[in-house]
Amino acid sequence: MTAVTDAAEVTRITKLVQQALDRRQPTGYRVEVEPGAVLQDDGWYHVVVRAENDVRTYDFYNVLAEAEAELQDEAKHRILLVPTIGNG
Repeated sequence: MTAVTDAAEVTRITKLVQQALDRRQPTGYRVEVEPGAVLQDDGWYHVVVRAENDVRTYDFYNVLAEAEAELQDEAKHRILLVPTIGNG
């Protein structure tokens, strides 16, 4: 797995992911893309996401799953969302 170093590509992927997340934000906190944390492996983008105060609820994982499905199924992007740990 390698970090994506093309700033324009990082911005493009980050924006796509954040838009997908914003369409389904949970109540009471936000899920956001970790700035600049985009990796690539075998044609897949791995995008690190975080929740305020490191919240890990059913809603958090549901948001990630729905956003991934939108990006992969509807938009045809090969993107996986990876939660970060301990960012509270």
